[in-house]
Amino acid sequence: MIVCALAYAEGGILSRRLGAWQTISWALLAAAPVTILLTGWAVVDQPPTGTPAEWLAFAYLAS
Repeated sequence: MIVCALAYAEGGILSRRLGAWQTISWALLAAAPVTILLTGWAVVDQPPTGTPAEWLAFAYLAS
C-alpha cells in the first residue's frame, strides 16, 4: 500500500510537468508487458466464454 501511495504521489508530480494525458499514457505503456503476460496466462488457463449478446455488449463497452 505504501508503494502504491508513493507511485500515486509521483504520478501527480509528474503530471504537472508532462500533462495528465501523457502521464497516463506512459503509465499504461510501462504496465503493458505485465498486463499482456497476465492476460495471456488467464486466457490459456480459462478461455473466455459468452453468448453473442454478451460479446456484443463487451465490444460496445470496449469501443
